[in-house]
Amino acid sequence: DSWFTDFHKEFATKEDIKLRFEHRLIDHTIGKEGIIYIDDEEIIKGSIPKSTERRKLISIEGKLFYNLCITNDQVNVLRIIEEFLEYDKGAIVLKANRGRGKSAVLGLAIAGMILNYDISKILITAPEAENIQTIFEFIMKALDSKGIKYSNRMVDNLIVELKYYDKKVLYKKPLGALEEKADIIIIDEAAGISIPLLLGLMKRYHKAIYSSTIHGYEGAGRGFSIRFMNRLKKFTDVLEVSMEEPIRYAINDPIEKWLYDILLLDAEPAKIDGIKDYRYEEIDRDELFYNNEPMLREIIGLYVLTHYRNKPDDIALLADAPHHFIRAMLTDNKVVNALHLCYEGNIDVSFDTIKDIKGNMIPSVVARYYYNLKAFCKLKGVRIVRIATHPSSWNRGIGSQALEELRKEFEKKVDWLGSGFGASPDLLRFWLKNGYHVISIGPRRNPVSGEYSVIVIKPMKKHVNKILDDLIREFRLRFIDSLYDSYFNLDLQTAYLLLNDRYGNITFKPEFKGTQRLRLEAYLNDLVIYEGATDSIRVLVKAHFMNSKRLELSEEEEKLLIAKVLQGRDWINITRLMKKRLADSIDMMKNIIAKLYEYY
Repeated sequence: DSWFTDFHKEFATKEDIKLRFEHRLIDHTIGKEGIIYIDDEEIIKGSIPKSTERRKLISIEGKLFYNLCITNDQVNVLRIIEEFLEYDKGAIVLKANRGRGKSAVLGLAIAGMILNYDISKILITAPEAENIQTIFEFIMKALDSKGIKYSNRMVDNLIVELKYYDKKVLYKKPLGALEEKADIIIIDEAAGISIPLLLGLMKRYHKAIYSSTIHGYEGAGRGFSIRFMNRLKKFTDVLEVSMEEPIRYAINDPIEKWLYDILLLDAEPAKIDGIKDYRYEEIDRDELFYNNEPMLREIIGLYVLTHYRNKPDDIALLADAPHHFIRAMLTDNKVVNALHLCYEGNIDVSFDTIKDIKGNMIPSVVARYYYNLKAFCKLKGVRIVRIATHPSSWNRGIGSQALEELRKEFEKKVDWLGSGFGASPDLLRFWLKNGYHVISIGPRRNPVSGEYSVIVIKPMKKHVNKILDDLIREFRLRFIDSLYDSYFNLDLQTAYLLLNDRYGNITFKPEFKGTQRLRLEAYLNDLVIYEGATDSIRVLVKAHFMNSKRLELSEEEEKLLIAKVLQGRDWINITRLMKKRLADSIDMMKNIIAKLYEYY
């Protein structure tokens, strides 16, 4: 009973739980070096590790706080940062496992920048303010050691700003950092930030220090290395620095090894030389967590590599939740693609119970935003929680093949397949190409990824088509009318893809009111300018994007309509986006509206 925790109560009753994660934890703990296991009946002691001595610290004089370093790795990092500060632009990428003093040395470096350099503003960003409290702690420790007076500002008991005269160190979440200006930016836990947002920060700040955990609770260090580093190196000069000597642990500490083992922090994808053929397979979770450690590590390694946010709870959910399950594509018994799946739906909802819907992400979204279509919640579905493909097999169609095999398996068993993810052009193209349709977009950007979350659905049975038509109609209505406000800054390619899905049999006629039709005709006959007929034009453009069967326009033409008419961007912004002269953009707009008016 003691193993049934609040975590488990979120998704199952005590009778339904199978404690695979906890059994594996015990199996990988009892008798291990440095660990003593105690229960009511016995005490089992692992072997006691030999003590090790820390290496002697080298002595360096300079502008940074070398005297407060504990390891030679920290001294080396400060020396490299001091040299880096002499240049106008470039990037340092600092990589280390946890407990190596990475955040501490960044704090010491920033303190030195404040006191000894002509730097007025240093920006720090990380997924959460909690991530960078150690940095602020060591900034203050260094300044205190010199008797320096400073002030700081706290939000929710967390330091977010430090001032020393006219100099400032400021924390912002990654999305907020895109709106700031600074002499240098420190991007801590960079592996926990989405690649598109990292690329935006890269372009905005020409002097940056990226700090990344190779293995850790974010668990995305290797994905960061593969997916971001190549682009960073093409953009600017990059110096990579590693820290290996531990501070939190002794060298080769068995407890650190044990922690990495039970939480799979060092899980790696399989080494695959080439793919001749592959098969789709159901993965038995009992077999996986009790008897097939290599395959478990391959699956978790794939998730860590391809998703920028990971945590131990994800593994526990995969292991213990009764409605979660796994499918995989295998080649030579090695995992080339892994699907983390869960059953959803088959529930009754009312206004009183919407907030209590747990473990049913897609029905919950439908109930909140489209309550009149709550009948959807009674349908049975499978949600793709995560899908990950081995990097050696990217762009070879294996992810699409896995989704097709999933469809074949469940086409007669459930009513729908679906997923939720951060909307980026690449991901939207992938899901739309595979026959999934967007039914919802989140009201706010994720402050870490900078993306809006979207929900996609693929019908498995004919009776789902009608309700999917209704869901898509409601989504388009809400999205089109919100582009002027909530989604004003949504990137144009994403907005275009969201509106370019023409599924279903949705018809929508423009409804002009008052003098709107007359002013539209006046615009087309050069009697009024665009700004004199914007409301009329908007009615027409809304009808175009609402319809499943619509006038064929080019991608460029539809993007112009979205950016100018639906998002309300000014003409200067339009010329930049469309890469056209102002007069050409204005002429193109009139030609498009003339075609739409004739068609609708």
